[in-house]
Amino acid sequence: MTEIQDTTNIILDKFAKIYLAVLQNIPEIIFATLVLLFFIVISRYVRKLAKKFANKHTHDKLVAQFIGNIIASCFIILGIVIAFNILGLNGAASEILAGIGITGFIIGFAFKDIGENFIAGVILAFKRPFEMGDIIETNGLKGSVIYLTLRETTIKTFDGKDIFIPNGLILKQPLQNYSKDELLRHDFVIGLDYDEDLDAAIELIYQAVTSFESIEKAPKAPTVFIEEFAPNSINVRVHFWLNMSHNGLKTKSTVMNNVLKTLNKNGFYIPTNIVEYKDYKGLHPNAQSDSKE
Repeated sequence: MTEIQDTTNIILDKFAKIYLAVLQNIPEIIFATLVLLFFIVISRYVRKLAKKFANKHTHDKLVAQFIGNIIASCFIILGIVIAFNILGLNGAASEILAGIGITGFIIGFAFKDIGENFIAGVILAFKRPFEMGDIIETNGLKGSVIYLTLRETTIKTFDGKDIFIPNGLILKQPLQNYSKDELLRHDFVIGLDYDEDLDAAIELIYQAVTSFESIEKAPKAPTVFIEEFAPNSINVRVHFWLNMSHNGLKTKSTVMNNVLKTLNKNGFYIPTNIVEYKDYKGLHPNAQSDSKE
């Protein structure tokens, strides 16, 4: 019982000392907190100013955003260091400064996810394989780039999902940028009967496709060619290029419909597979009604 009381007294004594230390340093704690809050608020304004400055010189929103985030982070770290100095924690402040040194950072995290993603983020920001709003595909994910941070790249998929991809994965895996030249190729296949005049059909298809102003004419003009001799038809494939500013799915649907109407109007036959249905057991509703009659 005496040992429990002694332990309790020691713990209470420790708490009392901490309480007195806090009371004695309340002015410093309040001042340090205000200083830290000041730097956090200032970092937001500095981020905006840095982004504006970078935008004027780089004209790249992604790089400007990245630079603004780095400068804002430096201001917050500076605020933490000053707050520690106010509280008399000079040793802790020195350790933080040593910890954020570039040499120590690279050595300490070169083979870890945090350091890897950070370095990859810097490379992506300045190498610029993509810009804000570009449509990219990597690691089986496809969407529009909306944000780049020290750790991850955020893309928005076509069904409205925000996906956060670690920068290290993007740098390691193949990256497809569909917006680099602002053109995207679309294609479809249409089948023609073996008895049809293929040269005339191909010419009609080409005219039907090129009649749309939104489709590129030069240097990437549409192409129409025979792809294969299928069992029931001769398959003709159509390629055309479309600027990324246009709705690709809607335009493709309109082009396909126009090609079909043009061929039908000119008397070309579009073969289809014939499906034969046999009702061996007489289970079809019509078969039952016929048997009763």
